[in-house]
Amino acid sequence: MTALVEHPGATWLETTLDRVAVRRVMNQLSRVDQICLWLFYYGDWTIRDIANELGQTENAIKLRLLRARRRFRKLWEEGES
Repeated sequence: MTALVEHPGATWLETTLDRVAVRRVMNQLSRVDQICLWLFYYGDWTIRDIANELGQTENAIKLRLLRARRRFRKLWEEGES
């Protein structure tokens, strides 16, 4: 039996499983936290752009991102154990 890594579809499978895991954790966050994280990390929006779009201050968005990352990390680590 060959190792999963040696299988030609292993990279695709691992990427797909990672995406599913990220989506699972993201779905446990508040909707606003999800939006901020997605815009910042996947949409390449600046903190200023997110703040303007959501009608909040830049400091509020920085704090929201900090707290959302902490919650994400905690949920992620709980899922690994």
